[in-house]
Amino acid sequence: MIHKKYGQVQNTAETNTVKGERLTYKEGQVVKGEVLDATLTGVKIKLTNGQILDAKLAQPAMFSIGDEVALAVKEASAKQVLLTTLHQDPQLVEDKLITILENAKLPLTEENHHLVRQLIENNLPISDQSLKNFIQLTKQFPEATVKQLIFMVKHDIPVSSENIQQLTMLENNEHALMKSITSLADDITSIQRSELSTSPLIIKDTLSVDQTPIPLTLLTSDKNSSEFLSNLNQVIKATADLNIETIPMPTSKVPLGDMLLTKDVENLSRHLKHNMVEQQNNIIEKLPLSDAQKLLFEKLETPKQMNLVDLVTMTKEKLLPLDQLRGILIQLKTDSTYATLVKGMLMSKDTLGDMVQVKDYYKSLNLKMTDLIKSTELALKDESGHVLKEAQNVKSSVSFLNALGKDFSLMHLPMLLQDQLQHSELYVLGDRKKGKDGEKSITALVRLDLVNLGHTDIHIKKTGKNLDIQFFMTDEKQISVVNENLYGLHNLLNRKGFNVLSINVTPLQKSFDVVTDFLDGQDVKANISRYTFDMRA
Repeated sequence: MIHKKYGQVQNTAETNTVKGERLTYKEGQVVKGEVLDATLTGVKIKLTNGQILDAKLAQPAMFSIGDEVALAVKEASAKQVLLTTLHQDPQLVEDKLITILENAKLPLTEENHHLVRQLIENNLPISDQSLKNFIQLTKQFPEATVKQLIFMVKHDIPVSSENIQQLTMLENNEHALMKSITSLADDITSIQRSELSTSPLIIKDTLSVDQTPIPLTLLTSDKNSSEFLSNLNQVIKATADLNIETIPMPTSKVPLGDMLLTKDVENLSRHLKHNMVEQQNNIIEKLPLSDAQKLLFEKLETPKQMNLVDLVTMTKEKLLPLDQLRGILIQLKTDSTYATLVKGMLMSKDTLGDMVQVKDYYKSLNLKMTDLIKSTELALKDESGHVLKEAQNVKSSVSFLNALGKDFSLMHLPMLLQDQLQHSELYVLGDRKKGKDGEKSITALVRLDLVNLGHTDIHIKKTGKNLDIQFFMTDEKQISVVNENLYGLHNLLNRKGFNVLSINVTPLQKSFDVVTDFLDGQDVKANISRYTFDMRA
């Protein structure tokens, strides 16, 4: 009998449901009927004329199946009606919350009331067991908000202190992965800098620079870096004699531009120019520069192309005192180690151009951190435990992004472009499945933190080959720079086959909350079906 009655209701719904093209409601109109199904954000009503209206609610409301309701139309389009309650009785809502807690034999505290409200608003089950599980989580992880715990459980993200920290940073628009990678590189470099600064200056064979404090091969497989650092170690060790004649000529021809970040090359160039000019002015005879010396001065104009051979030659040509050469080489060891680590752990421009490489990047980074944590060399050198902690933070970031990526189209790109540390995040709003003939509209939010332009949000709406692009930037200078280049960007996108419908730049008025403004707004659980039934039946 229940099955027969249910079939009749379903048939009625199928034949009489108000279809998109038949929605003719106007703002302010009052609709009345019986509730067939209800959630906090939507309601299905059998109207007095027999039609079924499936509408959205402007604010959360608690209805029971069978209730007779009167609702006002707040907004209406050709395909959707938004309703608002005429009279909402707060006591009715409160009574239902009390009943839920009493049935679960839980205390009627303000915290428990808040928890139940949050569970209902997120369409999560409110059984005795689920309530007790969440209460246990709030006690186990007091640093987390109820909203965070619900978000993690709802999206199958393991609840742990590490993941709570990752989510908090995401909510605060901070970049956990980028921060951990640069901190890790800095901590490893600090260990090396400490060993170099405490090594004797003159006593031969006491400077252990030929032994890498922590194996860089675990973090990078770049052959140029290995060759350069090996040669650099040999030259630094030889300078302990303070004898120009015994300094070997390096064999490495790797340019300094390949080994340093741009700012470090510029700093080195200024330092060399000052020292070489000062040394030349101190030569008593003040003889004209030799051809070799002139060539070295010319090379200072293109410091990125200089190499270790040029630095040693400067000393042999008496343009750079040996003790100054040693100081420069030790600083070079520090700077090149940091650059090697950063370049080995961040994405490059080539990586960004290949989606397969982007996916493999995270796997590779995770393996590098695993090997680093297991390294016996690390255990001996990392007395403070900073390197180990940051390596574990990187692993946690990768795991968190992995878990988040199961439900959301989200990607974090820690980049090194033009030797500048930059980071970005990419959020894609819309169904992951392609629409028919690629016509489904997809909206993306690209968030960039750039050295030269600061924070930038770029909203992109793509329908087929049509694009609408809007830049949100933080100050007038940034806006001016991008406005000057919009025409070129427009032409570039056209050449790539896109049709740019609109493109403009506006000030960023409000900071974007990733979780509240983006993640919570996505209907990512589209494969879950909701079954309803009338308890009276």
